[in-house]
Amino acid sequence: MWFDVAAALQAVTAGGGHPSPVATPPAKVAEVAEVAEVAEVAEVAEVAEVAAPPAPKLNEEGAILLAIGAGLQRPGAIATATRLGVTRTYQLLDQMQEAGRINVARDGRITTNPNH
Repeated sequence: MWFDVAAALQAVTAGGGHPSPVATPPAKVAEVAEVAEVAEVAEVAEVAEVAAPPAPKLNEEGAILLAIGAGLQRPGAIATATRLGVTRTYQLLDQMQEAGRINVARDGRITTNPNH
C-alpha cells in the first residue's frame, strides 16, 4: 500500500480537520536572568588541577593487573571486567606502561612485565 503525499498535503492545507502540527507558543517566555546565572571564571591553577588525570589508586592498578593475569589482553575487556570505565582504564594503562609495569604489543595485546 502506498502513501499519497500530495493527497495528504492537500488535506492538511485545505483544513481537512487535522490538528495543526505546529506547537503553540508557551504562555510565558523565561527571561535570561531566570534561566541561568553568570559563571565565575576559574583561576588558571584551578583549571590545571582539573585537567590533570587523577593519580592511580593501588586497588585500581591491582584490579587491572588481576584482569591481565586472568587472560584479558585488550583495554575494552579490561575496562569491562574491572568496571573502572574506558577512559580511566586507558589512563591507568598508559601510566602503567610508562612505569614499566605492563607491556603493550604492536597488535594491542597487553601483558604484565615480569621484570617489574
